[in-house]
Amino acid sequence: MNAFQRALAYAILRPLQVLLWSPWRRLAYAYIRRHNGVPAKLRAVKQLAANLETSLDNYDPILLLSATELARRIRSRELTSEQVVRVYIGRIRKVNPFLNAVVADRFELAIEEARKIDAVLDSGDIPEEYRIESAPFLGVPITVKESMRVKGMPFHWGMPWLHKSEESPAKQSSNDVLNLTNAGFIVLGVTNTPELLLAWESDNTIYGRSFNPYDLSRNTGGSSSGEGAIVGAGASVVGLGSDIGGSIRMPANFCGIYGHKTTSEWGPEEIEGFLSARTKETAGCLSTGPLCRYAEDIAPFVSALIGRDIGDPKSVDLRKLKVVTFPDGFGWQLLLSNVESDVRQAVVNVADYLGKQVVGQSNVVFAKTPPYAEAASRSYAPYISTGETPFQQILVGPDSPPFNWRRELVPFLRGKSSHTLNAFMLAILTSATADGITRDMVKPFWDSLDKYFSDLMGDSGVLIFPTSPQKAQPHGITYFNLPNFIYTGAFNVLGYPSTQVPLGLSEDGLPLGVQIVAKNGEDLKTIAVALALEKRFGGWVPPRRFGAPISASGTEKIYVHQ
Repeated sequence: MNAFQRALAYAILRPLQVLLWSPWRRLAYAYIRRHNGVPAKLRAVKQLAANLETSLDNYDPILLLSATELARRIRSRELTSEQVVRVYIGRIRKVNPFLNAVVADRFELAIEEARKIDAVLDSGDIPEEYRIESAPFLGVPITVKESMRVKGMPFHWGMPWLHKSEESPAKQSSNDVLNLTNAGFIVLGVTNTPELLLAWESDNTIYGRSFNPYDLSRNTGGSSSGEGAIVGAGASVVGLGSDIGGSIRMPANFCGIYGHKTTSEWGPEEIEGFLSARTKETAGCLSTGPLCRYAEDIAPFVSALIGRDIGDPKSVDLRKLKVVTFPDGFGWQLLLSNVESDVRQAVVNVADYLGKQVVGQSNVVFAKTPPYAEAASRSYAPYISTGETPFQQILVGPDSPPFNWRRELVPFLRGKSSHTLNAFMLAILTSATADGITRDMVKPFWDSLDKYFSDLMGDSGVLIFPTSPQKAQPHGITYFNLPNFIYTGAFNVLGYPSTQVPLGLSEDGLPLGVQIVAKNGEDLKTIAVALALEKRFGGWVPPRRFGAPISASGTEKIYVHQ
């Protein structure tokens, strides 16, 4: 789009935005905020803050240790697994009434499993499956996205039909979860998702909405929404999520933590079913990975997840890296939000630090996406949808007629529908755009974008890209800025690994972050950069009061991770 076309589009659309779009958006934000009781939640948080024992800002020191460090201390008997598990259970019980992140727990079973581990470690007779080579995270608690099978736990994807099917509770754990529990992790519970996982934030008619620990009036990102919230709140040290369009990195970004989308081919084979990907191309866009508060946990977690050692990110010679930086992301486009100034500055700050302190300024390149990249948000759905079960069928299950938004509209308006507004919006959108565009038609676009990024990176490069053009927005943002997901979704189609890195908080107290992207199979590069940035920018910052105002004379104590 040239300058004249931009000016013309702005002249036409800006008045419409001011007069029509913006008022409706503000009204939607205000309604959702009030409907979900956010003001009452913030008042309750403020009251709890008056007492250090009840304050949500009071962190037990155990909560401020990485999963790697917890595993070391449990094995050395400086801590017991039961002690760690109980501390995390206590934290979940304290914060979850405000976050609605953990939707089902297995606390009693987790304590039993922890006691068993402690008994074995205390005995000194360590069987093969408990040794550090087999179980590097022995006794460490974890949470898991509810759309991933954990034996005996709900498996709903936020969809009513699955809630009522024989698929839930899960009869067996997924291979991802089995690999992690075999590595010693203890599952505490499962966390919230949007309906069918297709939204930036969790909202479904089974569990309701999840809330951001940095500001309860803001959304959590999606679709690993509950994971982002509970890890960001310091109530889980690490969580397992899935990502087909940014579902790990967006909630990690909005909730101030790390999130890593692995190279897709690295994931273990999964249980086949109605919800499985039908084509290798769609399966290639999907990956699983960690959401965590400490960068040192990413690589060993991924190794445990995929069942093989990916290596040590400290082996990467960062001095030889080429850093290609995109402060403006996908640039100015009609369908995308502009990159916010503090988000842009965060990207620049990363490039500045890497150039001056790590790779050398001659190895930092500032770049812009090519003009044809504006087709990315329109080319994503045809790529992942071709050959797949239609959205309208997945939404209701295999034994029902496809979802018909016109038929469901009256029950929805009467408050009787089992579906969320997001389901209606996507159904209308997919019906309106079902114009025969297929994967083969958009593949040349993705091939061109792949070549563009690959040529820029060369043999030793990484991309520094905004994880999202905006910080965490008010609840309901999905209805108004859906195409913004392409900031992460594009790298799913391209198959690149990507690590979301937290960079502290903005002036308004919201998390800032960037994603580090590398070529397929080069996860260690992105993780190595994340470790370097943690040292410079500090990584996860514990949230304060979940967004409740703090007076100038506020005296609440908060621990700081060292």
